[in-house]
Amino acid sequence: MAERGNGNGARLYTLRRWHGRIGAVAALFVLLLSVTGLALNHAETLDLYRKQVRAGWIMDWYGIRGVEGPVSAAEARGLWVALADGHVFAAGRRIGDADGTAFAGAAAAGDVVVAGGGDRLFVLTPAGELVETLGETVLPGTVARIGVAGQRAVIETVSGRTFAADEAVTSWREAGGPVVWSEPAELPAEERKALDDALRGEGLPLYRIVLDIHAGRFFTRAGPFAMDLAALALIALSASGLWTWLRQKRFRR
Repeated sequence: MAERGNGNGARLYTLRRWHGRIGAVAALFVLLLSVTGLALNHAETLDLYRKQVRAGWIMDWYGIRGVEGPVSAAEARGLWVALADGHVFAAGRRIGDADGTAFAGAAAAGDVVVAGGGDRLFVLTPAGELVETLGETVLPGTVARIGVAGQRAVIETVSGRTFAADEAVTSWREAGGPVVWSEPAELPAEERKALDDALRGEGLPLYRIVLDIHAGRFFTRAGPFAMDLAALALIALSASGLWTWLRQKRFRR
């Protein structure tokens, strides 16, 4: 009888140790589920539907990328214009697609800024608002460089010919003389961030992120499986706790 009692005591001791370990792990998941569950139950009060999350690492985690490829940029009268990932941006706003064309730069001519390259130019206000897009039917050739002479926009085509625009930038005539050509420049960090924000859109609703954390989907594809394991751990915790209580109650008798 004494040996059996010692064996039962050893088993109870081992069970209590595992009960504690399982409980410690399960407690983390219970805390996570409880906090996110409370937040979801009060989503309207907490305004989770309207709050947007735009943190870079969160967007990257969801696969919503910012600028990934090289960036070509130029500055004209304080306005930054850039070509990135097939899109043209001015003042951090997407104004059009580049159609795979080269970026020739940007030049301030009178009251407008002319930017772009290849078979497409963009006429912009100094604030970066799009006024007009000039295509290959209007341009005298494929644009290799953009500059300014006096107050007129000037382009050089890939064939080496130079053309000056009229004041309204609606027609072109061949021209010569000195030209101040646009030069490529390194896009400032704040402008680069504006490009990332423009590509990522308005962000993700906070409600979706909290819901994904609650369901485990936030933690990659293995997340729901981990939550299932946590549920099984809670079942095991409850069963082992009940069994230990029953055994201890029996010993006391």
